[in-house]
Amino acid sequence: MKDSLSSKQWGFLNDLMNTIIPASEHMPNASSVVTSYIKKELKNPSHFENILKLLETTETAARTKNYKGFSDLTEDEKETLLRSIEINDQNMFQELVNLVYNGYYTNRKVVELLGPDAGVPQPKGFSNPPFNPSIVDKVRTLGPNYRVI
Repeated sequence: MKDSLSSKQWGFLNDLMNTIIPASEHMPNASSVVTSYIKKELKNPSHFENILKLLETTETAARTKNYKGFSDLTEDEKETLLRSIEINDQNMFQELVNLVYNGYYTNRKVVELLGPDAGVPQPKGFSNPPFNPSIVDKVRTLGPNYRVI
């Protein structure tokens, strides 16, 4: 069984990662900081097989829908294609997104660039509803669950 990606597959994977997290004015693209993290994660056979399947699925979809390879698509075409893959193969695509986000937002360079007051990592972040104290009413009525010594 093959256990590493070819240089062509790495180029393709870098293109996928850079579509997920492109470079911005002050931030690097995903592939420039995540590649070593991804290499470590690909030692896990499950991750490796999933990435291979995602690369194959993405390239096939690009050639079927756009009649050219993924790397030859415009940025808008790449995003549109990845959205359709996300809908059709949600678990497979989400695993790559999780790997890329984990590698990116835990990278020392990215953390330093974001700074201590960075806020949420994506534009809207996850919103939490206000705390509802009534959800612990039953626990309050139980009293202590220990012995005083």
